[in-house]
Amino acid sequence: MAVLSGEQDHTGPGAPHTLAVISDRLYTIAVLDGGSTQCLMSKRLAEALGYSFQGTKVIKHNMADRSSAKTVGTARDVKIAVKYKAIVVSADVYDQESYDFLIGRRAMHRLQINTSWVEYG
Repeated sequence: MAVLSGEQDHTGPGAPHTLAVISDRLYTIAVLDGGSTQCLMSKRLAEALGYSFQGTKVIKHNMADRSSAKTVGTARDVKIAVKYKAIVVSADVYDQESYDFLIGRRAMHRLQINTSWVEYG
């Protein structure tokens, strides 16, 4: 199984992170973001896994750092596994390098993930 996310810094005051397996083929560090409803995926990861995402509606999202970004598409039927639970989601795809995968609150709920900001940091 391949590993993505080699050079990224996953420490500090940002959102919590977890190891996730995407499409049964690739381990990556996923951001856990209860402030996002959607799952988000980097274009790099979508291409590495062979997802088709062209021709979908472009959506503008406001990011946590107050910037905004537009999707380049949506990857459908993305299997994500955290610990011993796996689900299938759609993920908005962005051409950015900040992270490979962000798990939004709907998916966190389905994965039964809770975050504690008291313990993080």
